Amino acid sequence: MQFYGGKLKTIRKRERWTTIALSEKCGVTRQTLTLWEKGKVIPSEEKVRLIASSLNIKVNEISDMDTNQNISGRDLSGITGTLISMAKADLSDTTKQRDKHIREIQNIYREQEQIALIVKAFLNSMQSILYVKDTKLRYIIVNDAFQKTFSLEGYTIIGKTDRNILPAHDAKLNTAEDQMVLSTGKAVVNKEAFIVGTRKRKWGLISKYPIFEKGKVIGVMGNIIDTSKQKEMEFIQQLINSTMHKMDASLAILDLSSNKLLYAAGKGSEIFGNEQSVKLDDLLNTWLTTIVHPEDFRNRCALVA
Repeated sequence: MQFYGGKLKTIRKRERWTTIALSEKCGVTRQTLTLWEKGKVIPSEEKVRLIASSLNIKVNEISDMDTNQNISGRDLSGITGTLISMAKADLSDTTKQRDKHIREIQNIYREQEQIALIVKAFLNSMQSILYVKDTKLRYIIVNDAFQKTFSLEGYTIIGKTDRNILPAHDAKLNTAEDQMVLSTGKAVVNKEAFIVGTRKRKWGLISKYPIFEKGKVIGVMGNIIDTSKQKEMEFIQQLINSTMHKMDASLAILDLSSNKLLYAAGKGSEIFGNEQSVKLDDLLNTWLTTIVHPEDFRNRCALVA
């Protein structure tokens, strides 16, 4: 990690923070903060985020770290600073305040755990494939449908990229499309294509959306609806139609309970057109007079008579 101590000093002065006030806020000595600003010592990632939160700036203004930040880090920064200052005071006077802030910390963690469980349950209830990536195209959220579709049940996906979990060619295609969404800020909506990375080739409607924060793209969300079964049925229907035409044959499926024509193929579609409701007697009469050879029809009528 690179830390920009000079920028920290400039921003601190601009925001009118003294070294004493900021060092106490961060829970370090004034000497340590001075060493950070001179670039002689690099603070931990946790401290860098705490500095950025205290100065109300983005963490990438003073380092090369990602702007992604854990919710608890933001919520607890003020309380942490209070507890540190309280630790230096007389214990007998601050016990009640200390207990109050500890309870606040516990409540924050408890609420976040509940929210996380609710969000996880919601995402896993979705039948469509869903994932979220950060600006470096690392997965930060995937649902159960994602792991099942790509045969990754039991594998750790969070923090990995397509190159870690998909075949090389598929990883290259998916990464390129996600990168385009990140760089342009334009969504891909309901693109009908093969789902890259599936061991058994699947077809789907693919959508990818940029995630914005304060006008800046900070990630991409992918949503894929598996339409493989629908595609298979369309293919089978096309195959039946093609076969029936080549055989110069006809096919019609009638629902006798409602006298509705459910399906027509080959010559059947030419005969009945777009009819939705056909009387059984009319259907049989049309079928016999149109499809059966006249000689056969007359012979059949003679036999019946």
